[in-house]
Amino acid sequence: MKFFSLVIVLCMLVFSSCTSRLDTMVINNISEERIFVLEGRSDGVMAELMCGYRESDYNVNGYSSQLIEFGILTIRFVDSQEFDSVNYTLFVGVDKFSGEMQKNPFEDSYVVDLKTIIDDRQNILIEIDADAVVYCMKMFSPMIEWTIDSRRALDIFIDKYSRELKLLVGDNAFGGEIYIKIVGDYDKYGAEYMYYVSCVDRQGECLSMIVSPKTGNILASSK
Repeated sequence: MKFFSLVIVLCMLVFSSCTSRLDTMVINNISEERIFVLEGRSDGVMAELMCGYRESDYNVNGYSSQLIEFGILTIRFVDSQEFDSVNYTLFVGVDKFSGEMQKNPFEDSYVVDLKTIIDDRQNILIEIDADAVVYCMKMFSPMIEWTIDSRRALDIFIDKYSRELKLLVGDNAFGGEIYIKIVGDYDKYGAEYMYYVSCVDRQGECLSMIVSPKTGNILASSK
C-alpha cells in the first residue's frame, strides 16, 4: 500500500515538473505582451493607451527575439474625418509626453508610440489638438472590473493547448512564439476589451483563443 502511494506521488511530481518546464519555455518565448490599457473619452473622440513589451524586430515567424517596451497611444474620432495635424500632450503625474500623431494606415485612427511603459498609478491627463480643436480627457483603467491579467490569460491558454504546445518542444527548445494581446471591440460608446492569446510555430501554424478578462471564460478558440 505504501509502495502504491509512493508511485502516485512520484507520478504527480513528474507531471508537475513537465508542466512547469512547459510553462517556463512558453513564457521565455513571448514576442508580445500587452500588460495594461487606459482610456479616455470626450465628445466625439476616444483616447486609448496600450502598454507592454514586444520584439524589437517585430516579425511573426515562430521565433521570439529581444523585447522592448512600448506605449501605443491611439486616438479615434466618432465621425470619420481627416485632419492636417493631430498633436497630443500626455501628462503622467509630473512627467509630460508630447508630439505629433500619425494616421493609422489600417484603420480610421491616429497613433504614436511613446516607446515606454508609463506609470499607470499616476494621475493621467491628455490633451488632443486636431486642427486647432482641443479635447481634454482624464485617462482611466477599464481593468478595475477584470478578474484576470495577461499572465492568467496565458495560463488558461497553456491549460487548453498543453498537448499541442508539448509537440513544439524539441532539442530542449520551444518551436514557437507567443502573443498575449488586449484587443478592443469599439463603437461610439467606447470599447469592450478581451485577451487574444496565440502561438505561432515555425511553419506558420497558429493556435489561438479569446478570453474574457472579466470572467476568465474562453469566448472562442481555434480548436
